[in-house]
Amino acid sequence: MKPSRRDLAVFGLTCLATAAAWIHFRPIEAPAAPAPAPPVTTPTGWSGERLDQALAAVGKAGSAAARLDACKDLLQIPPTDILATLEQQVAESDRQLSLVAKTLLIRWAAEDGEAAARWAWNRLRSKEAWEEAFRQIGPAWAAHNPTGLGRWAMTIDAKGTPPDDAPEAGTMEMRVASRGLHTDISRWLVTEDPRLAYEILIKHGRMSSEDPKIALALSSVERVREAVSAFGDFKIGNPVRLTGKEIHLYYLFLRWSELDPDDFNRSRHAGTIAIGDTEKAAAALERFKSLPAREKPDAAENLMAGIVPAARSGRMRSIAQTWADTDPSAAIRWLDARPPEDRPAANTARASAIAPHDLTVTLDWMDGLPEEQRLSLVQIFDSWTKAHPGQRADRSGWPAGRVEAWEDLEALQVE
Repeated sequence: MKPSRRDLAVFGLTCLATAAAWIHFRPIEAPAAPAPAPPVTTPTGWSGERLDQALAAVGKAGSAAARLDACKDLLQIPPTDILATLEQQVAESDRQLSLVAKTLLIRWAAEDGEAAARWAWNRLRSKEAWEEAFRQIGPAWAAHNPTGLGRWAMTIDAKGTPPDDAPEAGTMEMRVASRGLHTDISRWLVTEDPRLAYEILIKHGRMSSEDPKIALALSSVERVREAVSAFGDFKIGNPVRLTGKEIHLYYLFLRWSELDPDDFNRSRHAGTIAIGDTEKAAAALERFKSLPAREKPDAAENLMAGIVPAARSGRMRSIAQTWADTDPSAAIRWLDARPPEDRPAANTARASAIAPHDLTVTLDWMDGLPEEQRLSLVQIFDSWTKAHPGQRADRSGWPAGRVEAWEDLEALQVE
């Protein structure tokens, strides 16, 4: 199934420019066998002159759109030339990757994702650079060889030593340095092989505010059923206190009921969990809008009371967005006061609720978060552009890196 550009944008990190390159290499149809799709390349290596011209074109590009266009030529580089070119472009001490390096990794992953991942692990000594590299490799690998990526993810240790603390390159077993990368792998795979994606989540995944998006990517009841089959005979115990993989199953049941409520109610899973009355929730939020300011903090807590853990993130986001329409500062104070277990969901809610009202303040706040809590720029970009279609953001006072990243996202949106 060919993903939309918005799906590809979510897969990216803050520098979404590389998603355009991945789109270029996305097969038109899902492969019928585990082997990667045949590469589109020239039969022999490039001359030094052609390679120099391709690299120079990227360096001379004067805008985000021009850089993306220039990198498309690098997607035709023969596999035999990728490694040597990457070695010239990437230093072991790098903490960020250039657009050229990201493009080459995507090209390599379309041929051999495991080889690209192993090179990045051994070459990059920074945890940040390794994770950034893998987020270029993973989507292309998933598109061309989903079974290969899935099998690799199932065998890789999620608790490995981060690259900056690793022994000499080449002397260690390959590991995924961050448990969060297993969740990313599941996101990349879910439209290709739903059962495999959830098998990875069950074995390695951890709870994340991004979990609902994995289930939401499934566009048919048949695909949801495939994902549910990964849980075997497992059943939800106490529907009021969901834990562990019960939460993943809850989101699948919720998605199933959204796609076809009658079909879900006919299934053996009907009645095992309270999906929730969306009409009542919508009515409660509508009443919340008209409450006096002094009553809203207590009303917000009442709206959160009794919500199962799996549904707390969505409810928190709805409250924050409704509140921010009339009083963004009060919404921020409420979100900042959430208990520690709500922190990831509160951060996501703040990004989506406050960005449309004060973009620069939201971006400055995100930059000040600890690294492990920092959100993708894509989330804030999506929230702002949805509220302000066709408008350009005021970039006054932004640092150069932020402006460039934002323009990269705008260029993708135009395409």
